[in-house]
Amino acid sequence: MSSACQDSSTRGIFQKVKDKNNYDQVIEEKKKTEICKNFLFKGSCKYQENCSFAHGDNELRDRVPANENFKTKPCKNYHKFGTCSYGLRCQYLHSEIKDKIKWWGYLQKQFKKNMVPFTFPWDKQDKTSQIQRIDILRFQRVFKDYQEVEQQLSYFKNLCV
Repeated sequence: MSSACQDSSTRGIFQKVKDKNNYDQVIEEKKKTEICKNFLFKGSCKYQENCSFAHGDNELRDRVPANENFKTKPCKNYHKFGTCSYGLRCQYLHSEIKDKIKWWGYLQKQFKKNMVPFTFPWDKQDKTSQIQRIDILRFQRVFKDYQEVEQQLSYFKNLCV
């Protein structure tokens, strides 16, 4: 075998090892950056401590942006249709909640108005998974209503400027 063939095959092996190491690093960076759906809906997960997803806020880590342009441009789908199928995974900017105190106040009022206890589905309480799903759906509806109100206010504020 010629030395040129040996060099190219050796480079290929080293490139594969380098790619595998990069892949492992990316996978490690993504671990525990999202809540485990099984844990959220069922209250338990068969993978337990080996699960790649977070089992509660205490395990949840900040996501490392995949690129330097992460969430720097507006999401066309979100701003055009009011929704984005990628949700939190979207790399583009959705309207952000700027005033968290205002948001929590709004949330509490909406929950009281709908006669729903102000709890979150990830709170560790004795609830069935069906009740948790109902709470999540109500929370999502209240959040969507809040976003619509904020968008309307923002639109009218821009008209006045």
